[in-house]
Amino acid sequence: LYDVTKRMQGMILEITSHLRGRIPTMCHQRRALRYIVASCFVFFFERSAGEISHNEWQQMLELQLLKAVEVSALKKLEAGGYNLHLLHWALEVIMDGIPEVDNRDDLMNCVFGKI
Repeated sequence: LYDVTKRMQGMILEITSHLRGRIPTMCHQRRALRYIVASCFVFFFERSAGEISHNEWQQMLELQLLKAVEVSALKKLEAGGYNLHLLHWALEVIMDGIPEVDNRDDLMNCVFGKI
C-alpha cells in the first residue's frame, strides 16, 4: 500500500508540472487536479470499506476536493467506479483548457499515460 501511495503522489506531481506548463488558465489546472486528487482519495476509500461513507464524502467536501453538486452527481452513478469517473472529468477539463489543438494530443498522452 505504501508503494502505491508513493507512486500516486509522484504521478500527481508530474501531472501538476505538465498542466502548469501547458494550460494557461489556473481554473482549469486547479479543477483537473482537484478531480485527480479526489480520485486518489476515492480509490483508497473504496478499497478500505468497499463503499464510500457519509463521513468520507464529507471529508472530500471539507478539503474542497469536490463540490456538493459533484458529490451528488457521483452518488447517482453505480458504486465502485467513482475514481474512474473523476479521472474522466479531469481529462475533460484538461481538454477544455488547452487552447492550441496541436498541444492537446501530446499533453493528453502524457497525462493519460500517468493515470
